Amino acid sequence: MADVPLAWLQTVARNLLLNHYRRKTPEPLEAARIDALFNDGPSNGVDAAALVYCGLARLGRRRGELLEAFYLEGKKTAVIALEFGISERAVEGRLRRARQALRTQLERMIKQNGEMR
Repeated sequence: MADVPLAWLQTVARNLLLNHYRRKTPEPLEAARIDALFNDGPSNGVDAAALVYCGLARLGRRRGELLEAFYLEGKKTAVIALEFGISERAVEGRLRRARQALRTQLERMIKQNGEMR
């Protein structure tokens, strides 16, 4: 156990929640909802979050973890580099490629939605 039990407990709880939601199969978005998101913009934060969640779920675990660590958890590249066992420069490159992959996934979702009409 850690020297600071509360910090250890928070870390364990956080990791359990992250693992739970990573394993969860994303629910497909309805065509009308995707259409509203991209044509009118997200009607609320929940819609945008659902869309990004679907995109992240399609990226793969490592890329998703990297984006979550940087954007959701607010970790610096140096900290992520230590956790992943890679250099800061490698983290920057992987973040760039993960962002591009997420963008590609979201664009595919838009394209598929356009073909469904």
